[in-house]
Amino acid sequence: MSAELIEKLTKLAEYIKAHPDEARAGVAKLSPDAQKPAGDIIKIFVSDKDPKTKHEEIQALKASLPANIAAEIEEHKQELAKKLAARA
Repeated sequence: MSAELIEKLTKLAEYIKAHPDEARAGVAKLSPDAQKPAGDIIKIFVSDKDPKTKHEEIQALKASLPANIAAEIEEHKQELAKKLAARA
């Protein structure tokens, strides 16, 4: 991971920590089967672990999901990225 990417992800994690209701509302829009793993991903993402460990844990969690759930979470992530980029 580049230093620039780590900085962007750190800022995003800080944003999520500062706006947990917004994160919860986004997860609530997902199907019931996707809500728990999406919440688990967010917990890892905002943790104090180093970026490499976070990435590895999130990838392992996503790899354990059924394809349709992983795709739903990925789609949600892309929509969130677009919204946050528009704010920047």
